[in-house]
Amino acid sequence: MGWEKLPYWLKGGLIGGIISIILLIIFLSITKVCIDPSPGCVPMITQLNLIQLNTYLIFICSIIIGFLIGAFVGFIIKKLKKK
Repeated sequence: MGWEKLPYWLKGGLIGGIISIILLIIFLSITKVCIDPSPGCVPMITQLNLIQLNTYLIFICSIIIGFLIGAFVGFIIKKLKKK
């Protein structure tokens, strides 16, 4: 089954999930590097309570939320293209 044959909601979900993974990796790498600012580190993101939570839980929830948002957007695009 090729990419072209996938339903729009699944394409959107996959794209949303991948984007959420990329953003989460960037967020976690910035916060872990810049939590204790040193003279050479300019913190781009301040320390949040999210950092104290379990990293795996955040990772799984962000993928699920990204997939659901992407699936919803794909569903809307399908409905708009049908009209």
